[in-house]
Amino acid sequence: MTVQDLIHDLKDLPPHLEVIMAKDAEGNGFSPCDGCGEPEWYYAETRVSGDIVSNEDGTADAIPAIVLWPKN
Repeated sequence: MTVQDLIHDLKDLPPHLEVIMAKDAEGNGFSPCDGCGEPEWYYAETRVSGDIVSNEDGTADAIPAIVLWPKN
């Protein structure tokens, strides 16, 4: 999902709604979103998970990304 995709999904929703993040795809826990940080580099280790790496790591497959952080 890109920022553009996220904006498209949210643009018609009431702006006062709280943003809640799911812990996982099964809904095993939830936390309010605490915001997003500066752009980072994301390296996908599998199709569904990965890690944030520094640009100096030289990870060729890392892509620029924004991370949404939970409150917990």
